[in-house]
Amino acid sequence: MKRVNSDRLFVDLRKTDRNATYSLHIEREPENGVEESFTVGFSIIGGKMDEVWTGHDKTTEFTDLVISGKYGVWVDIIHDRLSLTDAMLSRKLALRGETSEIYGATVWMSPGPLFGVGVTPATERIIELARHIPTEFHGKFAMSKTQA
Repeated sequence: MKRVNSDRLFVDLRKTDRNATYSLHIEREPENGVEESFTVGFSIIGGKMDEVWTGHDKTTEFTDLVISGKYGVWVDIIHDRLSLTDAMLSRKLALRGETSEIYGATVWMSPGPLFGVGVTPATERIIELARHIPTEFHGKFAMSKTQA
């Protein structure tokens, strides 16, 4: 929370009158030594991270978004081996709630019809910040650590 709130780029990107809560469901992978699922959540109020919680979803009067996926998918996102957009398009992550909080208006041309999806710059920035938080992983992912 401290790192996000002190990041001027994130605060500038998140200037909006919309407040929101985000719950990240990290699903167990017993076959890879991750026996339990868990939830991490946070709220953004007035462009700043206001609260962080674990263990449950927290619904509020704000826009709520829940993102769910296997433990290994989250590890790949933190290690920058998989983008959030690619994880969602390949259905490795599931969304429930107000998706406009993370998706921006992006359109590109293809040989067929127009197609567009992309995460907002604020969402990209918070993921980038998360990649710099020292993290130890469980199970077969335990040998993999992020750097400060």
